[in-house]
Amino acid sequence: MKTHLTARVLLALTMLAWGAYAMAADQGEDVDTSHWQCRFCPFPSGAVGHVEAGPGYVSDDSAKYGAYSDLDEKGAFLSLDADATYYGEGARRWDMTVRDLGLENRYIDITGGTQGAYQLSLTYDEIVHHVADDTQTPFSGSGDGDLTLPTGWQRAPTTQGMTSLDGSLHEKDIDSKRQRVGIGVKIPDQGHWTYSVKAQHERRDGTKMTGGAFLNTSTLMAEPVDYDTDRLDANIGYQAEDWQLKLAYLGSFFSNRHDTLTWDNPFTAVTAGADRGQMTLPPDNQFHQISLSGNYRFGRRASFAADVAVGRMLQNQDFEASTVNSQIAVPALPRGSANAEVNTLNANARLVASLAPRLSMTWKFRADRRDNNTPSDAYPQVVADSFLGVTRTNEPLSYSRYTSGLRGDYRFDAGRRVAAGVDYTYYHRNFGSDPLTREYTGWGEVRMPIADAAEVTLKYSHGERTGSNQSPESPAVSQQNPRMTWYDIADRTRNRVRAAVNVSPSARVTLSAIAERTKDDYGDTEIGRTQVFQDSYTLELSFVPAEDSSLYAYITRARYDTKQANSQTYSNPDWMGITRDTYWTGAVGGQVKGIAERVDLSADLSYTHSLGATSVDTGAPEPEFPDYRSGRFTAQVRGDYAWSKSLGVGLTTIYEHYNSKDWQRDNVSPDTIPHLLTMGDASPDYNVVVTVLTMNYKF
Repeated sequence: MKTHLTARVLLALTMLAWGAYAMAADQGEDVDTSHWQCRFCPFPSGAVGHVEAGPGYVSDDSAKYGAYSDLDEKGAFLSLDADATYYGEGARRWDMTVRDLGLENRYIDITGGTQGAYQLSLTYDEIVHHVADDTQTPFSGSGDGDLTLPTGWQRAPTTQGMTSLDGSLHEKDIDSKRQRVGIGVKIPDQGHWTYSVKAQHERRDGTKMTGGAFLNTSTLMAEPVDYDTDRLDANIGYQAEDWQLKLAYLGSFFSNRHDTLTWDNPFTAVTAGADRGQMTLPPDNQFHQISLSGNYRFGRRASFAADVAVGRMLQNQDFEASTVNSQIAVPALPRGSANAEVNTLNANARLVASLAPRLSMTWKFRADRRDNNTPSDAYPQVVADSFLGVTRTNEPLSYSRYTSGLRGDYRFDAGRRVAAGVDYTYYHRNFGSDPLTREYTGWGEVRMPIADAAEVTLKYSHGERTGSNQSPESPAVSQQNPRMTWYDIADRTRNRVRAAVNVSPSARVTLSAIAERTKDDYGDTEIGRTQVFQDSYTLELSFVPAEDSSLYAYITRARYDTKQANSQTYSNPDWMGITRDTYWTGAVGGQVKGIAERVDLSADLSYTHSLGATSVDTGAPEPEFPDYRSGRFTAQVRGDYAWSKSLGVGLTTIYEHYNSKDWQRDNVSPDTIPHLLTMGDASPDYNVVVTVLTMNYKF
């Protein structure tokens, strides 16, 4: 005889409540049952939920502030959120969630069905991405695949000589929108099987900033974003008492409505025919993957979980012409398309076992393989639509990466624990002259009380990565210093230490302090990254002064330093580049319910600051690079007043100040740099106030 899950929960709650009552009775205590409630009975029926809607206002324009919220323009907007659940007869239930329906980053999700029989889902969401609203361009057709300059445009060797530029500039926002709709069905039968299928279509359109070059001149412009992606997920699962399996298929199909971006050269052509340029855009492609996952429980002492997935990526779009410059005679291509094919394998395994009452062991393994079977051929190379270069052969990139780890945990008592482990990574690449690296990491951790209300955790790890330390270069064309080593394959020693202290002087107060330091040494590197140092410090506080009130605060400071050796003479290192990035983040806030009759109040203040500094040490006085700075302060206050149990009003005010200084962008107009025509966007700097007044209705 099968028992419904709800009945089991009610039975367990009844037994726990009766046990608590019996224990109290045995101890001679009086038990007050007047406030006892059954959260699961009576069973609800009909519709319940809430709707929150009302007008809002944005004080100023800012693409940065409204990057993903669609609050980028000054003016009024509608705020509309809702949650609703409908309980029908039997085990029927439908849930609906609505977020930001009045904006262009809206989200709607409807899920429901009959428990144990079927479940349907329908999802629609939009996300906007506002990148810049202060960009300018002389091109017509920005956002299309063909960018043209106005009639009468005067080409010049530098931007200062472009006499038509100022009169031709017009505003062009850089932004995009993603729209996604999905539908799915899940069918659990009355036995152990479960079936589900979900289909999804995504449409993304807009623009993003890109650059094109003709030898020593470059142009920034708007590249069209016009993508469609279809995705299909299907799986079948089987669940038994001690084990379960799932077989799944994933298919993804991408198409781009623009094959190329073609643009007029605004500079004087250096070579004959280099008046127009062309670049290819992301090609149509597809991905297929089949995966099998499962787990098995060996009684109460051990469990094993694993998954394996094999995939194939395909891209066979026809090649475009090598150049639009009719003055360049290009030999025939060896084939009409790349006929690209990449096979992937991903596998994971995890075994957790309790070897003794206080000792447990965990073993994990991961494999990632990429086999690139794209044909390799010799292709004629056209450089920047200006001249015919050397013949180049494409090098399909493949790799195999295997990671394994073993850890042990021992618990002395409820407060004292120790753990230790070792991890190993084998990474083989089929490209470059230094394809193989091995990395070993050992670590240990201890957790113990240091007082009645305090606990400390200490963790230390040491890692060694080894390879042959050669420079991965292509000797036929590379002009790389042979003493240089890429940092991701160089021999490296990494030491990391972490300390955390948690103090709880009372049930209402918790204080935490966390410190972490990491140091990477690349001892055998002559040219390239030689050292990296990271540290961070965090203080956190939470306070619950009353049952319906809470306060929190935290502050974090992090630093990231990098040293890199370089050579001015294409030989031994003779100067050092040093970068330092420092970040401060802090916040304080809380909420108070019932601060006045029927009034709830919440407030959050946050601040972030970053500083990027670059210096050069050549042994002689050098001018300093300007620092990069950014800071953000946000204050949000919300008050709610309940007119009744079902009706209320809320007022939310958000103030945000953002300031940044970037010497690469500030005071750089389209013609500031002689050989680079920019779009004139500056680093963000704004003050924005958003106010929202909403009515709240519960039903």
